[in-house]
Amino acid sequence: MADIPINNVARRVQFTGNTGTGPFAFNFNILTNSDLVVYKNTTQLTLTTDYTVATNANGTGSITLVDALVTSDVLTLIGARNLERTTDFVTAGDLLASSLNEQLDSLVIMAQQLDEKMDRAMKVNIGDVIDSLELPLKADRLGQVLAFNEVTGNPETKSLTGLGTVTIPVSVLQGGTNATTAEAARTNLGTTEEAEVLALALT
Repeated sequence: MADIPINNVARRVQFTGNTGTGPFAFNFNILTNSDLVVYKNTTQLTLTTDYTVATNANGTGSITLVDALVTSDVLTLIGARNLERTTDFVTAGDLLASSLNEQLDSLVIMAQQLDEKMDRAMKVNIGDVIDSLELPLKADRLGQVLAFNEVTGNPETKSLTGLGTVTIPVSVLQGGTNATTAEAARTNLGTTEEAEVLALALT
């Protein structure tokens, strides 16, 4: 791969509602074809067996699938360069600009990959007041549910039995239907069974 600048973009792109085999483009830079992985829904595909990669001179490109998508499929292309250093500069040895550029490109790519992973994690708002987000120990978490303390906001565990009971029916204001049967629920929500069937058919 020739020396290239690394774009300031997310190293992840998704396609929904598509059919066919592509091509499906990605705008993040890769140095080799193995620098990205492809998921069809939640299954990781195999390079060459399931898809091929075509790259442009700047390291962006596209993938083409072997088997066509259906409209319900979600296709995800994500950066996956190995977090490793492949070049070691030795004393009195050649210090080539191409080798330096590749290593610096790799560092930026790996940093972008970590940034992309962090974007998919649960995070505290920058302006929030943080006390402690340390989870309880495994022994204390077993068979429990995760909750947040009503005073400190810190993570804690609670047993399902300790969460109390839900009174039926649940009011509409609390996210329920204020009903105990499907027919009564439709009446309270101002809908009909026919309308629900039509709505499902249109989605």
